[in-house]
Amino acid sequence: QQRQLCPLGVGQRALGVDSSLAGWTYRTLALRVESLDDPEGGLRLWLPLRVERLGVLEARTEVLDGARMRRCRALAALLAPIITSKRAYSDTFVRQARTQPMQLPAEMVRAFLPPRTIGNEQAVSTAVLEPAYELGGDAFDHSMTQGTLHAAIIDSMGHDLAAGLATSVA
Repeated sequence: QQRQLCPLGVGQRALGVDSSLAGWTYRTLALRVESLDDPEGGLRLWLPLRVERLGVLEARTEVLDGARMRRCRALAALLAPIITSKRAYSDTFVRQARTQPMQLPAEMVRAFLPPRTIGNEQAVSTAVLEPAYELGGDAFDHSMTQGTLHAAIIDSMGHDLAAGLATSVA
């Protein structure tokens, strides 16, 4: 539903997409740096995980110079394809992000959806389906060639298994 960022670490709390600096990074795909108010001090960096909006990376550091910034950006760039490749073979990321069980028609459609966000230097395309857990006949597709963004919105009649199957076939 893209309302909160769910941490991969144990014992950490979710952060609101609309109410946190991490969420600002997620929405804008831009680096955010903040001073830490704890006794240790230092800085917290929020780095986007690619244009596909996989999430954000939190990095803490005492000082921020050019070399450390390049290392943080390299780490974010390295983590993004690792997470993408693991998502195809594990339910861990999906289970952690969900706030309620998903019905079979919604699972069928989601299995065939492209990434929610795609982009390049010229354009970014983002699509979401709401209500996220009750869809059955709704879907989207988007792709980019060198100079063209192609988009499709599919709405099979109904929100049941037959509608989900029709949309999946389409």
